[in-house]
Amino acid sequence: MDESIHDLYKQITTLKDAIKLSMIFPETKQAELLETLMEKVDRDQDDKTIFLIVKLYLHFVQFGAEDEIKQDALTCLFMIKSFSIRQDKQAIQHQCFLTCFRLIYARFLTDEQKSMCLEELNEFYESKKEHIRWYLIVFYFDDKHNPYYNILKIRDLSDQCFQNLCDCYAEISMSDSVILPLLPDDEKGLAIDTLEQRFFNQFVYGEIGLHAKQYNKNQARYVIDTLIKCAKGDHSRSQSAKKGLIKHLDFLANELQNTEQKEDVDSMIAIQDDIDYIKQDITTITFGKLEPQLQKVMTRLNTSL
Repeated sequence: MDESIHDLYKQITTLKDAIKLSMIFPETKQAELLETLMEKVDRDQDDKTIFLIVKLYLHFVQFGAEDEIKQDALTCLFMIKSFSIRQDKQAIQHQCFLTCFRLIYARFLTDEQKSMCLEELNEFYESKKEHIRWYLIVFYFDDKHNPYYNILKIRDLSDQCFQNLCDCYAEISMSDSVILPLLPDDEKGLAIDTLEQRFFNQFVYGEIGLHAKQYNKNQARYVIDTLIKCAKGDHSRSQSAKKGLIKHLDFLANELQNTEQKEDVDSMIAIQDDIDYIKQDITTITFGKLEPQLQKVMTRLNTSL
């Protein structure tokens, strides 16, 4: 550990007031420190030193002399997060996620800064450690320990975030042994059954993914790809994915019939594209006892052609 950083940490973090901090470390000095600390991160590979630097930046986000200092400190935190993912520093990644989570609920952050934190969470899916990657889906699906920024509250997700969540679910559902990461103040953790239920209720049968009021082809395909991938697997949750595919084909059959009656050509083409997309892989999946249900839906679709 860099002792100079340790001494600086002890000195600065006792000043829990912007005025007191500015008296000892004026704005210009704070700006210099932000830059110097980032240089330390680039040079020093010691996790303990970087951990303290994360804490120092967090302190400046809260007690910085001016808004510009606070914003620059927040940007530096995001840079450390990216650095830790590139360098595969898993302990720092873990600390950065918890820091982002707490910042989202912090009163001293603006709504715009909180939105930035939400966007930055996506990068954790690039981690080489699955436990870190899965933080993303736990964050969005755990409405108990994340009551204001979960999937039930935030309905408008970017395509990248949507894809990451689908990929997270596929990884988890196809893993033999899964221990999900914990959000702050959670002692038991999110149950796998709850995660599966939330994915299907929101993404497969709900208004976020396949049943979205405003059709999003990219997001619909991410869900379909996830169902196909999970249905092909030999694991306990593949049955749910097979049922999901059958029900979605039935849903598409109904939608196709409705659009034909309305003579909505654009919607007919989009729906038929999704049907054809699923049909490409449907023969490679063993449906077992669900085969009669599948054939019933396929007969409906073939009849409507």
